[in-house]
Amino acid sequence: MGEKTGTSEVTINTNTTNINSSSMSNDEEAELLPLLMLLWSRKFFIACLVVIGCIVGTLNFLSKVPVYQSDSLIQLETRNSGITLSEDITDLMSSESEAVSEIEIIKSRMVLGETVKKMQLDVISEPKSFPLIANLFSFLNIPVPEWNWLSSYGLQGEELKVALFEVNDRYLGKALLVRKTSDNGYQIQDPDGRVSDGVIGETVIHPNDYFQIKISEIYAKNGVEFEVRKNSELAAVNRLRDSVTVVEKGRNSNLLSITVRDSKVSRAKEILDNILDIYVSQNIGRSSEEAEKSVAFLDQQLPVVLEDLSVAENDLNDFRLQHESINLDLESASVLEQMVALDTKISELSLEEAELSRLYTVAHPRYAAMLKQRAQLVEEKESLSSVVQTFPETQQEILKRTRNLEVNQHIYLQLLNKKQELNVLKASAVGNVRVIDDAMANPVAVGSSKIASVILSALMFMCAGCGYILLRFFLERNVDSPEDITKLGIPVYATVPRSVTQDKNVDGGYVVSRDNPTELTVEALRSLRTSL
Repeated sequence: MGEKTGTSEVTINTNTTNINSSSMSNDEEAELLPLLMLLWSRKFFIACLVVIGCIVGTLNFLSKVPVYQSDSLIQLETRNSGITLSEDITDLMSSESEAVSEIEIIKSRMVLGETVKKMQLDVISEPKSFPLIANLFSFLNIPVPEWNWLSSYGLQGEELKVALFEVNDRYLGKALLVRKTSDNGYQIQDPDGRVSDGVIGETVIHPNDYFQIKISEIYAKNGVEFEVRKNSELAAVNRLRDSVTVVEKGRNSNLLSITVRDSKVSRAKEILDNILDIYVSQNIGRSSEEAEKSVAFLDQQLPVVLEDLSVAENDLNDFRLQHESINLDLESASVLEQMVALDTKISELSLEEAELSRLYTVAHPRYAAMLKQRAQLVEEKESLSSVVQTFPETQQEILKRTRNLEVNQHIYLQLLNKKQELNVLKASAVGNVRVIDDAMANPVAVGSSKIASVILSALMFMCAGCGYILLRFFLERNVDSPEDITKLGIPVYATVPRSVTQDKNVDGGYVVSRDNPTELTVEALRSLRTSL
């Protein structure tokens, strides 16, 4: 019995929950339905707003200047020249670039600034345009009417090419107004209002040397006006940097995707081509930079060593002539060989120290190891020097001069070999950047979907219209049903419907209670009388 009772209770609770859920669902539907009916009753108003939204979206699309994008893909890699070099030369090629640092180098003023100078991107020449009108006629593919108020505005494809434009600080960033007057002539109006005449292909110089400009071509009809200005190099670099995007494709992939955006397809590709050329060139130069510095250092040392070699050779020959060609015995020759080897190694370490001092500090492990090795060699040389002191004086002199000659010969040959190795390294340097995909521009403007622009604008206007209707409904305080009165705690004695027959006979002496006593309106009034 106890188990059945428990089961019955659970069933009752479940049914109660279902009843409550069903009741809540019905209440929500009951509250939502009037709102939907309200929106449906204003459907023509909403439809008008949708049409207006479509028109606004179309106008917004036509008023935008199209932007085109070019892209390229490069790879960062470690190149092996295939040439076996000494350890200190190989270390110059062991640096591996990181993607993050290379991205910053691409977007640096070193690369972008050179691009700005090469392409004169600090010079801006734009026709006075009416984008909405120009794009509308281009979109409809119809000729532009020759209206007077449109004669000074440029259309798509019209441009002005500047071969030379120099300004002083007074006119930096300010626009010069250039108006084409004939096939080969134009007029220039400076910011101060002074007008000058010019000829295409010739340089125009301001009387006060505020600017000089040379226009090479004007592709436009007569009467079109252009605004030409020269910005500072920093402003041009920042503007170019905003249009350049460099991202790594995948983590630690060493593949960099470079994109450039511009209002002209051809210029977007040309800008990216120049960026790639400058970046690759500086990368190759950076790979051979250390080798160039080492070659410059060797060029300074070779004349000094050659002079020391000549002095040592002349000194030995003079000593032999004075003492009638004295030769060394076996013991002296053995000591000489050891001392020459020690002096050669010490000299090599001295040269290595000169190169390491440009790269590391004394606390660097490689620098410290070199100093320790040289100190050991100096101790061995001092011990051999004590042995040489036991030789006859003549043997000591000939040993000293012969040692100086052989050491200088060995050092000179070593420097020549190292210089040759470094020259091979410079000639074989190719950098660690490989262009996978060359720059290519997409002829379709980016971010300019016509349908998406129109649909988005229509949806925004539709939502605004629906929001306005619902907001107005919730803010109204009118009484629309008996329930609105009962919610305030006021009793409702009767509901009197509107009499249609009374409205039709309002001017004919018609009285509904007398002429149609069975109408619902009369019955409602009788009910009100009874309630009262």
